[in-house]
Amino acid sequence: MLATLHAMQYLSYVRRKLQRTSNVRRLRPYRRRAVKIAKSARSKTVRFVRKQLRRLKYAVTAVAWAALFFAAYLGNDYRKAIFPSGDFEGRVVRIVDGDTLVISGIEPRIRLWGVDAPELGSPAGADATNALKKIAYGKLLRCEWITVDRFDRVVARCYLDDDRNLDQLMIESGTAREFVRYTGGYYAIRALQKKFEPE
Repeated sequence: MLATLHAMQYLSYVRRKLQRTSNVRRLRPYRRRAVKIAKSARSKTVRFVRKQLRRLKYAVTAVAWAALFFAAYLGNDYRKAIFPSGDFEGRVVRIVDGDTLVISGIEPRIRLWGVDAPELGSPAGADATNALKKIAYGKLLRCEWITVDRFDRVVARCYLDDDRNLDQLMIESGTAREFVRYTGGYYAIRALQKKFEPE
């Protein structure tokens, strides 16, 4: 940048020389030097800009890698810190759909573990929502924290105050099914054990 300023000052000096004399030959060395300085200044300016762009590129790359590191290694711990963990309880104040509800005192929504209910916009989804509302709305629940899903919902296994498993009740109602991909057939096995238990 200083080289550019120096070149501008020198060109201004040459311009004043041209205005004061009519002998062009005597001014040729000045003109050649002015052109040389201008080219050098332009080259230095370009190098300076390129250097700053490289520095910016390295800085952006470093920030991107730091963000990836945070997401990969620290993200789960951070989410656990802001969401409830372990056992928690509260009263159901809202039914979102057939497998999601809201508990008083807990900000994020609760997703019933291992329950796959139809979408709310479908007729079957409305039946599942009504079934969950009939079973759990206004009831006190005790829930076991399992994880946090990609929608920032707490995935939990919940029980009514009489120790009945809410997740299993929804599956037994026929309006939802077991999400075997995550449960590994947990509720199906429990249902079989219950069926063959001696009275």
